[in-house]
Amino acid sequence: MDELADVSDPALPFPLQHTFIQTVAAPASVRDIPELMTVWAGQSASLCRCTDATEFMTQLIAEAETVFAKYSKEKF
Repeated sequence: MDELADVSDPALPFPLQHTFIQTVAAPASVRDIPELMTVWAGQSASLCRCTDATEFMTQLIAEAETVFAKYSKEKF
């Protein structure tokens, strides 16, 4: 990404960009070369935030317990 910081050309639209990138990303995936793999961020990337690992795990467990409680009579 640092190398692309000064590039002013717009990226290709999604279907074309994906097809172009797969010529590199697909073989990289087979060879386990993460630097050349496709990294999907998706539409929810803006919802990401940094947090303490303990805080994250506590919240994750609490949310999982809530979901599990809906499907079980036992509290996890």
